[in-house]
Amino acid sequence: MDRQEKLYNPFNDAGMMEVCIKDAWYRVTSKDFRSFSGPRRITSEDYVVHGLSQLDATTTTKDYDGPVFYMESNFVYEGDVLNKLVYLDENN
Repeated sequence: MDRQEKLYNPFNDAGMMEVCIKDAWYRVTSKDFRSFSGPRRITSEDYVVHGLSQLDATTTTKDYDGPVFYMESNFVYEGDVLNKLVYLDENN
């Protein structure tokens, strides 16, 4: 596909992105994360500096409830939850 525009990611793509398939969580790329119609979550680390030698990291996992985009596009999918990737050329 010859894409002309940058794909929009309205989420922290520096975190660990996961999707839930059949009650198990799987790590995915941002490309798959943005196009998965089902439960999604992001795990990220927040760092707190207490001085030159002390650094604390807190890991946070949050469910992601943002838009689902058709694969390789910035068109929003607004159909039923399918628990799979959604493609613009499929009849969902």
